[in-house]
Amino acid sequence: MLRWIALGAALWAWPAQPAQAQDLWKLGGQGGRSWAKTAALNVMGDETSAPGALQPWELRPDVSFLPLVSQRFTWDRWQFPLDPFWTEGIPRLWRGPGNQQFAQQFQPISTYVDGDHQTFNWNTNFGPGGNKTNSEFYTIDPGAPVPVERFEIHLPPEFDLETGAANPDCCDQFGKPWTHYIPHQGELTGSLIETTDMLLEGRAKDRYGEHYKPLPVRLGSVEQHLVAPIIIDFPLQYLRFVRWRTFPDNPDAPGVKINFALAYGEFELYGRGFAGQTRYVSHVQDLGQPATLGRVFMAVSKWRRQGAGWSETADGERRWQVGELVEAPDAEVDVVFRLKNGTDADPLTYFTWNDLGELAEIERTAWDGLKLRAYDSDPSFVGWRGPVTEDREEWTPWSGAVNQSGTRLDLPSRRFFQLEVQMTTASSVEMARVDSLAIELFPLLVPTLVGEVGVPGDSLAILAQVPIGEPTEFSYAIRASFGNEAKAGFDALHIATPGAPEFLYLRDAADEAVQPDSAWTDAEGLTLYLPEPIRADETLQIGFKTALYTVSAQLRGEVFNRANSVLRQQVEEGDAVAAIGTQQLQVVAAGRAVEQVLGGLEIAPRTFTPNGDGHNDLLKIKYTLFGVLDAAVEITFFTLAGEPVDRILAEHQGGGVHTALWTGRNAAGRLFRPGLYLCQVQAQTGRGRFERTQSVALVY
Repeated sequence: MLRWIALGAALWAWPAQPAQAQDLWKLGGQGGRSWAKTAALNVMGDETSAPGALQPWELRPDVSFLPLVSQRFTWDRWQFPLDPFWTEGIPRLWRGPGNQQFAQQFQPISTYVDGDHQTFNWNTNFGPGGNKTNSEFYTIDPGAPVPVERFEIHLPPEFDLETGAANPDCCDQFGKPWTHYIPHQGELTGSLIETTDMLLEGRAKDRYGEHYKPLPVRLGSVEQHLVAPIIIDFPLQYLRFVRWRTFPDNPDAPGVKINFALAYGEFELYGRGFAGQTRYVSHVQDLGQPATLGRVFMAVSKWRRQGAGWSETADGERRWQVGELVEAPDAEVDVVFRLKNGTDADPLTYFTWNDLGELAEIERTAWDGLKLRAYDSDPSFVGWRGPVTEDREEWTPWSGAVNQSGTRLDLPSRRFFQLEVQMTTASSVEMARVDSLAIELFPLLVPTLVGEVGVPGDSLAILAQVPIGEPTEFSYAIRASFGNEAKAGFDALHIATPGAPEFLYLRDAADEAVQPDSAWTDAEGLTLYLPEPIRADETLQIGFKTALYTVSAQLRGEVFNRANSVLRQQVEEGDAVAAIGTQQLQVVAAGRAVEQVLGGLEIAPRTFTPNGDGHNDLLKIKYTLFGVLDAAVEITFFTLAGEPVDRILAEHQGGGVHTALWTGRNAAGRLFRPGLYLCQVQAQTGRGRFERTQSVALVY
């Protein structure tokens, strides 16, 4: 019986002793690793407010949150960052249209979000020489959507706001206060997403002719503003991008547009509530040796902020009251977990350019010694650092999203792994909190486990190619190598197939037939229970028939012990037997076989009697989809006069055999009239619409 533990505010836990787990890797909670120390990337994640937990940042209307972002990240000053290590979520603050900006004007712009009004940049008679006023705008991207309601621009004040003393750095050399250098007119716009117009303007080649475009949401504007600060209030809303545009002082004058005196000190953004998205990515974790990852357990609680608002003290000072957090099981929040693992400590691949201008992969140490591209104009050439991409050879892609605690991870056995947590909320007053996270770790069942799949009789083929939709015989080989290592081994195996398989045979390394204890087949694949455990070097060949319904499929295999089916080790692609030459588990459709999309329409019984007697009360419509991943299927029943009487909808269907049922009754439960009907099946796919039609008789 499992023992359950209460963690924080959430009644959730994992089994105190997971089944034969060698270890339990834990993050957060009691005794787990620190969220802060484990983080490689933490976008809008708060790991301090609730000890041991991770939750979204909460904005306050009395504190500009941009300096808080600056404490965690260095803002990138390009819309399309040149930093090879930039990733989604790292904040950006760029001037003008994307990367086609004046790199030397008003630099460094990171001082605009450092929380210090005394750090500023200024210019006089700004505009002549390249029509710079056309691109005099700034776009702030904090890295994720946040609930904001106020924007401010500040310059060094004439008097200290707290003491009232004169500010010695208040004025230029002629005694003009910097506060008078504030933009005199401009507008503020925003966007929740990076729009197509933003992407196009950022790639513009004509840096001088590219003109400003506002973002979709207009937030406010100022005209004839003479003294800092500029303050623009707007309705509270989630935005990711905020753009300030300074207009010239002489917009209607002929010729060159000019800002006679222009300066920026500090951009400030204020909001209320929880960040709309949070992204957390861990550093690469080293397990010390290859291990199999079991189930992932997440302790997640949901919360709602209540009673927050402004209050006024006896002396008239306004203060923000935070209210209280209460548990809210009905909060519209979501938490998903992803993981990837690899055979080395670096999940990235590094490139430079060769003499022909082609990308060439190099080692990280060599890449570090090359010149860094700091501007768009820097060459893509020998001696310069090239792009950095995810390593697809030694590392798996990110797994599918996991949002249910106790889900078993479907990944190969590796020594290194990296995890990602994403949290989203639909309301600024609601949030999800990850109180803890844990992953089961198991020792390998087999030190080396490789497999390959082929078509019998074609040992020279390097890829298994088969006709689509036709049952085909496959030979699936698995080689287990133990060497001198004592491992648990396995006594069962599972092979995922694209369609329901037919088991044919099981043979050992001597090519002798082996009778399994049992063989189970279903739509997910083939499971074999072996007559005895495999704990020494052995090769197995499994024969079965199945049909391929998509362009390609991977016939993934895994081995396990029937006493502990949670611990499963995946079969790696490799050379298992000489009779198969593919060294992979992928099968593909041959030639032009994928031209057919909808086929195999079968309707039974052709005459059905939905009278409730238990015989032929339901009409079964069976059809096959070929070469599709996501089709919308519509089954419509017509009278012979062409009048539609009923419709069945099925969305997000992939390749394979599908079945729908028709009751012969309308939405009110009444039977349709007896007679002959036409059943039309339509499949809407990325390659167009396909249909098949057959007749059916309704009798009662």
